[in-house]
Amino acid sequence: MNPAIRSIDGVCDVALVRGAAAVPDARPAVVLEVPHGATRGEDFRALRARLRGDVPNDLIEFFFVNTDIGAPELAFAIAERLVAAAPSCSALVLRSRLPRTLVDCNRSLDRASVPSGSGAGELTPGLPPWIRDV
Repeated sequence: MNPAIRSIDGVCDVALVRGAAAVPDARPAVVLEVPHGATRGEDFRALRARLRGDVPNDLIEFFFVNTDIGAPELAFAIAERLVAAAPSCSALVLRSRLPRTLVDCNRSLDRASVPSGSGAGELTPGLPPWIRDV
């Protein structure tokens, strides 16, 4: 695997799941991206500590209902089944460690596109309005 593809602490975990017969430097057969992979309270607290802004005190409660619990585990289960079925293959799992309650990796992070809020049925912004420094 390319050495430039590596984990960045607190941002993204990179894991290669290699089949028993996979060539060490072969490209992965599949890449599984988990953009909402920050599922633990520690993920929320670590990023919150690095941000400036008036974040609501009870936001961590919303984090737990707005989190894709099980998404990282599902990605690894898929990767493991793939390489078990095709031992010459490998799979790359990319897991975001940025809680989407604070930064949503599936949204535009352009400050000009950040709405003041979102209404019922609308997508939440990539950066909530209480995050001021980007």
